[in-house]
Amino acid sequence: QAILFQAIINGASLAGSRTPTEAVLGREGARPAGMRFIPTLFRAGGGERQEDNESQTSPLAFDGAAAGKFREEPLTRCSPLSSAFLASYLAWLAFMWGLPQWSYTLNDSMMMFNHRWQSYTSGPNNYLCMTPTEEMTCSDGSNFADLPIVKWRMAVSNRTNVGCGCGQGVIGEGSCGQDGGHHYTLSSYIATTPATGAFAGLVAPAIATMWWVMARFYELTRPSKPPHWLCVIHHFSLLAFQIVFAMFAFGTDCIYLPLHLWTSVAFQACMWLYNMIYIVLSCLYGPRHSNVIWIVLSGAAISLGANFLMKVWETFQIDSGLSTKVYVMQHSFFIWECLMLTGCFSVGPLLMVLGEVEVPSMPRRARGDAEAVGAGAGGAQAERLEDQPILSGSSPAPAC
Repeated sequence: QAILFQAIINGASLAGSRTPTEAVLGREGARPAGMRFIPTLFRAGGGERQEDNESQTSPLAFDGAAAGKFREEPLTRCSPLSSAFLASYLAWLAFMWGLPQWSYTLNDSMMMFNHRWQSYTSGPNNYLCMTPTEEMTCSDGSNFADLPIVKWRMAVSNRTNVGCGCGQGVIGEGSCGQDGGHHYTLSSYIATTPATGAFAGLVAPAIATMWWVMARFYELTRPSKPPHWLCVIHHFSLLAFQIVFAMFAFGTDCIYLPLHLWTSVAFQACMWLYNMIYIVLSCLYGPRHSNVIWIVLSGAAISLGANFLMKVWETFQIDSGLSTKVYVMQHSFFIWECLMLTGCFSVGPLLMVLGEVEVPSMPRRARGDAEAVGAGAGGAQAERLEDQPILSGSSPAPAC
């Protein structure tokens, strides 16, 4: 990279008013695929710029459609850090989708419902789940005390207050749905302290990847010079998302239900504003020069499709007043919620793993044309450059 930029500076110094970046990309910056252009190059004697859009040829002419003229640069490279971030996101998916099973395993199979903090010097000395059965109301009309799993709890614990009420248990109560017409919801499962901590903690690295890939994306696409205001909105949308998401985790549906309902919509809106700005930026850079658009649209298809199915389900299940004891039907709202969040949070990790951006590359020139890059050492150094990207992945990300 140092050799390349030394060659650029040698050529640019002969022009007087050109910067090294203009010497490579020209004043017009990046151009759409299929438009051939020759960057600002200088002759040793006259310092004249050569530029052509269609017919003129040059040893260093760029062509978006020609092989070797553009190089695909990943938004991130495989490393232990990126692998750990991806593993955390996959663990979050397994935790979220498996909440019904985790509730049964932790609360019942491991008998944590009967866990009791016992101390002779401090308190409270109460059970983890201690809500009386008569205070537990099932959405499908079942009597909580008559459920087989509840009878088993009372038998092994010699207690009748075995219900995992609001905020009790390792994971929210899974014996029967208690969230109105929705039966089981993601919010009711993660209303406990351990569940909220696991939900927010496992997805935190995925949120970190969103900052990571955003910085890298701006680094690779800086020749397109996106509007400053759009860049600012992009950054603030992600910052707003993190603040609102923290409020969502703080205000569980058991404690601050109005805050929980508002933030559950607000953090998704902030996240999709952040995701959709990628589409605008990719169009400005050139839709064919990256796969970012397709990655964002795939996440949007999952999330918006789940939202549509949720509205359909609410129309036929809740508004019609139908009651069902079928497991899948009772968990339908929970499934749509998980699908929406899967699509919403998948963009960052998918961009980290699959995201690529095409950047102009210096083509191979075995003869080392000194006249094309600059006189003296610049031309000799350029002879050794083969398909090196103009925008290196190791350079710091520029400020917006």
